[in-house]
Amino acid sequence: MEEYKEIVTGDIIKSKKEDDGAVENQNFSMWYIRYPQETLKDTYYKEILNQTDTKKRNQLIDELVDIASKDSFKTGFFPKGQEVMVGGFGNYSFLLDDNEIYYMFFDNLKQTIEEHKNGDIPLEKIREYIVSIAIFKAESQYFGKNKFSRGTRLSLLAKTYDKETDTFPVPSIKVLKGKGLAECVELASVAHNLWTLVGVKSYYICSKNCFFENIDDEYKSDAHSFNIVYYNNSYKVFDKALGNYGKVEGNPIKDLLEDKPVILKGNGIHIKGVYANYKKLEKIGEKNL
Repeated sequence: MEEYKEIVTGDIIKSKKEDDGAVENQNFSMWYIRYPQETLKDTYYKEILNQTDTKKRNQLIDELVDIASKDSFKTGFFPKGQEVMVGGFGNYSFLLDDNEIYYMFFDNLKQTIEEHKNGDIPLEKIREYIVSIAIFKAESQYFGKNKFSRGTRLSLLAKTYDKETDTFPVPSIKVLKGKGLAECVELASVAHNLWTLVGVKSYYICSKNCFFENIDDEYKSDAHSFNIVYYNNSYKVFDKALGNYGKVEGNPIKDLLEDKPVILKGNGIHIKGVYANYKKLEKIGEKNL
């Protein structure tokens, strides 16, 4: 396989072919990686946090979402009109068309910053940690406590025929609000947009050949969607679905595309596991995560 080179685009779909190289190709049994060409200026979100009037703050958030959406090829943002696929067949999908989750996020971010303001470590040094807490809180607030009902979730995200318009309209993310049914695709795509709004480089990833410890059999070995964020010269897995946030050694994006195992283990990790290419790990006889 040719040496991996990061292709700079807001929406890159990559799959490994049987012959050499990696090509752009929508193939959900392989990889889907979405990331920005350039990150948004942090002055945007700082202006939002400094605004004390709720109505004006929400107006600023709307404006920032519009900025991120307008040039989503560069920002990597999922705009309101873009269909986010669930699985590889196109039968299930949704639109990230509810700004309320962004309002919740910035409220939680402001609160989390206040809680850490008097610490010994400068806030900028732990910026991504503070953002991660705010994302965890906002997604839990918006989607509700998870009930793990995959069948009910898919029924809500199914594209059903509308006779009046003679179309199969894409459901809004609002159909999952407060129901406790959101799983990895919804959580990771929303988190990707939230990281993007605060100027942190986020990779939204759909991967295969995953294997996780201490988890129900239905979810132990599965395709999985999650985020990898790049901040302060290091990569970290952010996975709201499994409650994980931890540093990954080396370049996990390069490893992902070169069929090398992407492993998250270490102190403080909620669920240890292989985020991609577990079959390769089995082949080399590695048993311990």
